[in-house]
Amino acid sequence: MSNHLTSAIEALIEEELRRRTEAVAVGTPTPVTVEEFAGKTRLAKSTVYGLTRTGKLKTIPSKTRRVLIPASELDAYLSAEGAA
Repeated sequence: MSNHLTSAIEALIEEELRRRTEAVAVGTPTPVTVEEFAGKTRLAKSTVYGLTRTGKLKTIPSKTRRVLIPASELDAYLSAEGAA
């Protein structure tokens, strides 16, 4: 790999670590992916994607194609399921 590419990758990793550290430092729960949400709620991934498309499940804007869901949405869903 070229030095330029290595430096760019290192910068991306450092930025991601900084972002995650800040989120933990201010008490903001780390968002969950669709896969994580589906696993914890026992819903199919396609169902979770459908909930995000219809707006029934909030998402966090991402610079990548990955869909991120606030941890508060997971907590709310699990609380509602426990009450049902």
